[in-house]
Order: sequence, then C-alpha cells, then structure tokens
Amino acid sequence: MMKVTINSDNCITGYAIIGDLNNSIEIDQAILPKDFFDNFSPYKYMYVDGAISINLDYEPSTSEPSQPSTSEMVLNQLVQAVAQLQTQISGSSQETKEAGQ
Repeated sequence: MMKVTINSDNCITGYAIIGDLNNSIEIDQAILPKDFFDNFSPYKYMYVDGAISINLDYEPSTSEPSQPSTSEMVLNQLVQAVAQLQTQISGSSQETKEAGQ
C-alpha cells in the first residue's frame, strides 16, 4: 500500500511509500503502471475510479532549472570541506611516515 495526493482534476500530485501525506488517499501499488516510479512527475498520472492512467493533458514543465536549495548548497560546501580535510590528513600522514624513516 502507498499514499497519493490528488487534486480536484484527479491528477496525482505526490506520493509516499513510507509515511503519510496530508489529504492523501491509500492505494494498492499493484495498480501502478510499471514505470510509475521511474517516470513520476506531478500531474503526469491520474487516479480515476480506482485506476491510474497517464494524464493525456500533461505537459512537462519547460521552466528553467531551479537554483539549488539552501540545504543543497550547504551539503555541497560540506562535501568540499570534507574532501579538503581528507587531502590534508593524507598529506600529514605521508609527512609523518617520511619523518619516521
């Protein structure tokens, strides 16, 4: 079982496999198209009369890619900092080995 949110036009706007979503309904995953998880986009699928189908009126968004969120930017900074620290530690370890010889 999973939860989906649908709008007033019966378009699926979101889903959760674990947990819950506000104003969601529970459906059986067996009714999903095989490629649902790989191809999901909000409004691409519809839930009508207990079945899920492709929304024939769906048009993919053509907007510019969004800027990274604050959390994505912080994560990228942390990844860079960790990489720098690893390089420094590696250099210090090499210097210690050479000094000990």
